[in-house]
Amino acid sequence: MTPSNARMLRATCNLHVLKKETAVTIPASLTFYLELGLEILLALTLCYCVILERRLAAVRKGQEGLSRTIGELNMAISGAGASLRALKAAAGEAAQTLDERLKRARLHIDELSVLTASGERIASRMETAAATPRIECADRRRRARRPEVACAREPASERARSELAGRMRFRL
Repeated sequence: MTPSNARMLRATCNLHVLKKETAVTIPASLTFYLELGLEILLALTLCYCVILERRLAAVRKGQEGLSRTIGELNMAISGAGASLRALKAAAGEAAQTLDERLKRARLHIDELSVLTASGERIASRMETAAATPRIECADRRRRARRPEVACAREPASERARSELAGRMRFRL
């Protein structure tokens, strides 16, 4: 052994001696209670881990259910979008059909207003014509041999007026 090794050996032995001298001795009852406390804490930790595992399992199940629900919701949203597009197309077709019917209705309104105005003019002419021939008809009856033939125009004008009124009601 070399002198340097011997010195190191002595220094190491001195450290062991110093360490033994500085060590604190704990009574046996205190170590027992410390170990018992640590075991209780370990048992509580183990129980808490079991509870936490159950909660995590419930969260995982809930997460799976939530992912299924989200998938179903996405499918419902896509179905609603398709329905909305179909509804827009149907509304566009209905609007186009209504526009065409409205145009036809306006044409019929214009035609009916022309017919009504024409009918009113004809009716006013017939009224003036019906009022005038009555006086002439009375004069013709006096002069004619056969009065029923001389006033043949009078029933015809009344008949024409009633026929015209019937036609106007039928067309409206």
